[in-house]
Amino acid sequence: MDIDGASTPVDGLVGLQMPDLLLVNDDDLAYGKIRLDDRSLKTALADPRALTESLPAPWCWAPLGT
Repeated sequence: MDIDGASTPVDGLVGLQMPDLLLVNDDDLAYGKIRLDDRSLKTALADPRALTESLPAPWCWAPLGT
């Protein structure tokens, strides 16, 4: 999918409740430069040890510069 502008609707997700942590590229080998939204950042920082799998943790922490 191509992202265009500050916000791009994802057809399969429109109308669904947003999760506490939204992490794109989770378990995927595709490249995407991401920035966590405020809700996701708050959730990730509240329990950093919850991210134990090999790919989700780096995808989450990389945007923080850690």
